[in-house]
Amino acid sequence: TPQPSLGNKNSKTMDTSSDIFDFELFPDQKVLIRFYRNVTNVVALRKKILTRKLDAIAINAKHVTSLDHILLACNKSIFGHAKGTNKTKTINTEILYNLGPSTSINDSLKTFGIPQKNIEVMDIVFVILNPSEEKIVSLATDVAGELTDLSNLAEVTDLDAIAKIFSIGDKERGLHLGLLNGVY
Repeated sequence: TPQPSLGNKNSKTMDTSSDIFDFELFPDQKVLIRFYRNVTNVVALRKKILTRKLDAIAINAKHVTSLDHILLACNKSIFGHAKGTNKTKTINTEILYNLGPSTSINDSLKTFGIPQKNIEVMDIVFVILNPSEEKIVSLATDVAGELTDLSNLAEVTDLDAIAKIFSIGDKERGLHLGLLNGVY
């Protein structure tokens, strides 16, 4: 039996720096994912997201293993939302929660979100559920950073931090795809 995909690229809306994905089981749901390097207005963005003036999820790019890691969290959150089984108050928060192994919502938000402390420069992956032109323009206008192709995400991934977050030992890390298998 074929397995449902995590997310499919919507070829009508692809470009080199962002992608819109849809979900086989939820064709009415779409997600835009953009990767920004060297974001300099981290504190202002965190405030806009918390006050819902920017309808996006900001993910610490260092703690993401791949695009599939993000799509898996989105898919799981959309499925939970449809079934009414999500653990958090909003689907955006649920995506951050589903990125990690912890059952603590607070730990997941601290690990995968924008830190509360003042950070001058950070690499961030933004996710927008059901992107509208208005949401996309708002993101592009609000972020002071370099829009980068998603294929470059691995350049900023901190494998040591990920191994610690997911409790992956040195022996597992030495195996072929040991780190990724420990995350998924």
